[in-house]
Amino acid sequence: MYGYRTLCSDLENVVWGITRKVGEDPAIMSLVTSALKAMARQACPRCRKGPIFRASLWRGYLAMYERCPVCGLKYEREPGYFLGAMYFSYALSIPPGLLLVLLIWRLTRWRFDVVMLSAFLLYLPFVPVVTRWARVIWMYVDRHFDPDEAAESGKL
Repeated sequence: MYGYRTLCSDLENVVWGITRKVGEDPAIMSLVTSALKAMARQACPRCRKGPIFRASLWRGYLAMYERCPVCGLKYEREPGYFLGAMYFSYALSIPPGLLLVLLIWRLTRWRFDVVMLSAFLLYLPFVPVVTRWARVIWMYVDRHFDPDEAAESGKL
């Protein structure tokens, strides 16, 4: 019988096998670290040199280049493209939001509705930061799974 323990053991073997292969292959490790460094700099997902945003967060909240100044990659592939970034924004917002709620409730013992409103107001200044990071992550993930070179370079 294929039980829970067998399933967990199989999943563990698959994950361990993948991580071992990635860790042993210097080319894959180099690619992963290069991508992570470029994401941290908020650089183009193709060339990893050109900036995505025109200005700093405080001077131009979401002022993005239409194309990468270095390689010409079109950042917004289609209308509504950054709708997918909402999922990453949500995933990035839940842990700190939950932490704020628990911290405020633990320190103050206020009613739940007051705690939620307080956490919302305290988290509000971080929304621009999360929005930018969500867009960057979305572009890297989307480019990984759908690297359509012809459409991005405007040749279609």
